[in-house]
Amino acid sequence: LEPWSLFVTTPLVTTDEAIVDVRLEIANRTEAKAEVAVRTALYALEQAGRPGEKPVAESEPQKFAVGPGSPRQTSFSLRVPSPRLWDLELPNRYVAVTTLEESGKVIDRLKTPFGIRSIAVDPELGFILNGRPVRLNGVCMHHDLGALGTAVNASAIARQLRILRAIGGNAIRTPHNPPAPELLEFCDPYGIPVSVG
Repeated sequence: LEPWSLFVTTPLVTTDEAIVDVRLEIANRTEAKAEVAVRTALYALEQAGRPGEKPVAESEPQKFAVGPGSPRQTSFSLRVPSPRLWDLELPNRYVAVTTLEESGKVIDRLKTPFGIRSIAVDPELGFILNGRPVRLNGVCMHHDLGALGTAVNASAIARQLRILRAIGGNAIRTPHNPPAPELLEFCDPYGIPVSVG
């Protein structure tokens, strides 16, 4: 599975069902054609961040050949009945587990956490999350950690987010430099939307 190629989107979100689209690319860096099978399963993440035992949705495996040096793109569309929506106060999350097999043997697996939510911006109502207007109380957060400097420290990032939530903050804009991936990974479970600016 090509690094950074897997994208999860939610083009349809209602309380009754959600459609989750998964798009990815498979790379063959060998000298021979490879016969592969790829599939994606969606699991609800529990409170401790662990996936549930049974998938809430699962694709049929796609089987095809990937030539040497020839990347292959593919996608899945999965239906999730009665989704638990991601919200600022209840940041429910799922994980897409994508598995690549060759000759029945798993050769790669990628886990992609995400939230099922709908987002829109209206000139009159402002930010709309899951069909309702939400007031954003945000901060502009630089990439550094104050006295700790610019090196990424996961526990310091988590502490910043806990403090932000404690003072009523619920959104972040990151200026100048791209944010650390760790910041983005922490924001979803803390129920904090991020604008990269």
